Amino acid sequence: MNFFRKSGIGSDIRYSSDKTLDYIYYSILGGELHTKIRLKPLLNFFSTKKLQKNPKILELGCGFGINAFEIAKIDRGFEYDGFDLSEDAIAQGRKILQKKSLQKSIRLFCADATKYDFQNENKYDFVLLIDFLEHVVDPKEILSELRKLTHDKTIFLVSVPTKNYKKYFGDDFHRRVGHVHDGYSLSDLDKLFAGIEYESTFHEYSAGFPVNYVCSLYYKHNFENRYLNFLKNSLLGRLNFLDFLNDEKHGCSLFSVYESKSN
Repeated sequence: MNFFRKSGIGSDIRYSSDKTLDYIYYSILGGELHTKIRLKPLLNFFSTKKLQKNPKILELGCGFGINAFEIAKIDRGFEYDGFDLSEDAIAQGRKILQKKSLQKSIRLFCADATKYDFQNENKYDFVLLIDFLEHVVDPKEILSELRKLTHDKTIFLVSVPTKNYKKYFGDDFHRRVGHVHDGYSLSDLDKLFAGIEYESTFHEYSAGFPVNYVCSLYYKHNFENRYLNFLKNSLLGRLNFLDFLNDEKHGCSLFSVYESKSN
């Protein structure tokens, strides 16, 4: 993924605001720093994998739909259903949908996907759990319910914070964003998905050294003056390319692809 495309990740949020300054801000800087970094493996997956025609994608904890909007920049030939419990996030995403004319490809629901009536829906080809599992108390139950919505070739795309996350981002930030698990290791995820007879076929770490220190500065230090924050974000937010040393010891984010063991 080239530098300019990665820098623009999350820039679609500009369409959800009526303020000219916000439009300019997000057009120039894109989304927040860690989002640009942790989404790189997901977007690389959709950029390089040859997909079947019109794949159906399900995402839990979609927020305003950033992943769907970024995938649409690669290829609009998909059907996406995103679920989130935040009314504000879904309302924000629907404004973006209208501005980008993506209503035929993307649907956003303010609902719990595990309790939604999918009776008349087809099975999904991809399930996205992007920075979601760390927010739920019982991920085993979630996966068990999701298995009912998949077929034998369904692929799960998972992103989670690692156990290094709190070390760099801080415990206060970790709790403030609603994490109920203190990060996952690859073996943790493997055990979790073994419960639905899935196994990892690819994994990649991100937010490693030295960008983990940049992220620490980015999130721990906010100014009351919005112009100083703009300056901070414009300087630090452009350093996402400093993601050099990534492994289990250094990476703060883990992306993994899970496929059925029967394949």
